[in-house]
Amino acid sequence: MASNAEPDSSADRLVLPAKLSAMERLPPWIEAVAKNRSIDDRTRFAIHLCLEEAISNIIRHGHVETAAESTVTIACAASPDGQLVFTVEDNAPPFNPLAAPAMPIVDANGEIPIGGHGIRLLRNFAGSLDYEPTPTGNRLRIGFVIER
Repeated sequence: MASNAEPDSSADRLVLPAKLSAMERLPPWIEAVAKNRSIDDRTRFAIHLCLEEAISNIIRHGHVETAAESTVTIACAASPDGQLVFTVEDNAPPFNPLAAPAMPIVDANGEIPIGGHGIRLLRNFAGSLDYEPTPTGNRLRIGFVIER
């Protein structure tokens, strides 16, 4: 994926403290971005699903010991290849969700296991995914094909 997508304005960037309570700010921000960019309902659903899953996992698993001073930044930009790209950056320990194995839908007993489904959701609903470690944490780019 092209990594030169840059936020168009401050309205295309959201900084959250790494606390689950801060996630209440995410849906209205996504709605504003979607409205400003005339995003269809199907893509809007996929954006909500992927961002909520990625950010809640970052907060719940990545910031267990450092939550007091940690943030998660989400920026939105159009890429040259016609996607809407959300770049999620955090300062949690490195974790590449793209390298994680796919969890089985059911376990050996035919039961649906708890956990491990977020990465599957990202892989199924996003148009593209790209991960890179940063000097201070992680950068995950989640792209969505925009139908015009």
